[in-house]
Amino acid sequence: MEFHATGMVTFPLLGTKADAADKIALDPTREKRKVLYPEVLQLFPDYTVYIGGSSSFDFTEKAYNKYDSIMAYAKENGYRKEEILYVGDVLAMAAETAYPPWRYGSRGNHRS
Repeated sequence: MEFHATGMVTFPLLGTKADAADKIALDPTREKRKVLYPEVLQLFPDYTVYIGGSSSFDFTEKAYNKYDSIMAYAKENGYRKEEILYVGDVLAMAAETAYPPWRYGSRGNHRS
């Protein structure tokens, strides 16, 4: 496991010392992790779970995800959802299509 200063935890399926080529070869289309994703969500209900990197799952506490952070910033600064433009890595379950952060509901977990 990898522990990040942000509080995120990464669970690399091949371990932290695996060769990059092996990581990429494991699940290049994310299809394998998409199959596992619903079960991972059930096992970790207190966390927002992302299909991360080339061969991992990333976990954050529900209060510390992109949706909640963006919405807290907007509230503190007087912005409405409709005024927000999200730019960054893809905000979607399988990182294939980007959606507005509010599409996921109040606590993420990538369910519309």
